[in-house]
Amino acid sequence: MSEQQQEDEVKRLALEVKKLQRELDRQNTLITRYQNNTDAKRQFSEIVLAERTRFERHMNLLLANSRDFILLFDETHALSFATDSFLKATGTKGLGLIKGRDALDIFESLLPEELCEQVRAVGHSLFSSKGLDAVELSFQANFSRSGTLRDYRLSGGELINEIGELEGWLVSIYDTSDFMRAKRLAEHANQAKSDFLATVSHEIRTPMNAIIGLTRMLEASETTAQQQEYLKKMDASSNALLSLINDILDFSKIEAGKLEVLNEYFDFHELLDSLSSLFELMLHQKELGFHGHFAEDLPRVIYSDPKRIRQIVTNIVTNAYKYTPSGWIDFTVSRVAEGIVFSVRDTGIGIKEADIDKLFSAFEQVDVERNKHIAGTGLGLTITKRLVELLGGTVCVESTYGEGSTFTVQLPLREGTEADLPHHDNICYAFTAPEAKVLIVDDVEVNIEIAAFMLAPYEVQVERAYDGLQAVKAATEQAYDLILMDHMMPRMDGITATKLIRELTGARGKVKILAMTANAISGVEKMFIDAGFDGYVFKPMDECALSTALHKHLPAHLIHE
Repeated sequence: MSEQQQEDEVKRLALEVKKLQRELDRQNTLITRYQNNTDAKRQFSEIVLAERTRFERHMNLLLANSRDFILLFDETHALSFATDSFLKATGTKGLGLIKGRDALDIFESLLPEELCEQVRAVGHSLFSSKGLDAVELSFQANFSRSGTLRDYRLSGGELINEIGELEGWLVSIYDTSDFMRAKRLAEHANQAKSDFLATVSHEIRTPMNAIIGLTRMLEASETTAQQQEYLKKMDASSNALLSLINDILDFSKIEAGKLEVLNEYFDFHELLDSLSSLFELMLHQKELGFHGHFAEDLPRVIYSDPKRIRQIVTNIVTNAYKYTPSGWIDFTVSRVAEGIVFSVRDTGIGIKEADIDKLFSAFEQVDVERNKHIAGTGLGLTITKRLVELLGGTVCVESTYGEGSTFTVQLPLREGTEADLPHHDNICYAFTAPEAKVLIVDDVEVNIEIAAFMLAPYEVQVERAYDGLQAVKAATEQAYDLILMDHMMPRMDGITATKLIRELTGARGKVKILAMTANAISGVEKMFIDAGFDGYVFKPMDECALSTALHKHLPAHLIHE
């Protein structure tokens, strides 16, 4: 081999060595990468295993320490797991003693017979309806046979694995005894509050009925001009006091959740005209100007609670009246896409910006030092805000201290037609019924005198009874055409007396009975009707309401128009 050939061979071998070196390096790189991947996979597997172990440990701790009963059933309805709390509560020594038993068999052995039918129905719903989200059952049971019933709530649902297959069912049983006890105590407290409100309403309105009634009786008698002036002031003060009492009772009813909203179709224009006339008269007494602006596109008939709307607007205007020593009050009603807007703007003393948030707080007056001479409970605007919210609306205030304020109320609108309007008899009937015999029942003598005075224009024959026992005795001995029955009386109340009278035979048991009540709490109307009364009149009695009740319930042949 020539020297040249040897050189060429050396160069070729050198190239081969380089190729082999490169391949070796590449393989080493692959080996290192593989080793790194293997290490990473091993480390990841260790982490996953550790996390799974920790998760399983935590899950086991959770199940072991859970106060709730958790039970798992397989696809054949056989028990596969139960928490220790369930085993302890039922006195079961170990899971093995009940594992594999049928679900219904387990519960029917623990619950009283009267509950078993419900459990069977729940079990049928749970195990036979694939895809059912959950079933629930509330019941009382004594799992430990200790003699004490406890409240429980059962919830059951399917166990679905990661590929959507049914693997069994989960049943959870929660001890709700503490919650149910608290609920019953709250219901008892709420009922006690309602009973208290009824008593307070009766006890306060009863003397107010006497004061207002006696004032009217004196006004109708022969008195001097000076005495008439005193009586007018007494009447105004009595009505102001009654308004304050109504505020307190309304607030208490709102707090107790007893204030009702009674929606109906009514003539909105008629309500606005009535309010406008009232405000003009009220503001004239204080020499304040009044401007009423009602948009032309306001609907004539709307569906809402006219009494509450009147109360809302009157409260706001009355508030403006109290805090406007001079100038004017502007009352505007307009229509917007979201409903109806009531706006009351005044030139009064205004409100500090820091005090605006206090306006709707109960029993609180703002700027007390400056306003200490202004009477009030501090409840009017609180009640107004609550009423607005009950009607689904909003109320807001803008004010410049020393210049005046603007209150704006927006209420949702549901429009109606004149055909929707109910037919109310809002008139005072003028008639006599000299042959009608009316029994007045009340334990307060002055209330009987006032009722007799208010009945005098109708020329009816009046007899008196001073408690329920006397009323029953009188109704047994004498047939009456109408009985005005007080609600709360000693010895026997009006409801008991009415039930006994209804047991009398013939016309005596069918006599019309109207409740005379000072209880203005929500729900009394239904209570009276359910107790056998034919109707009711509230104290202090209104002349028109009384005339309407008499005209409706006295026998028609005895009425002389």
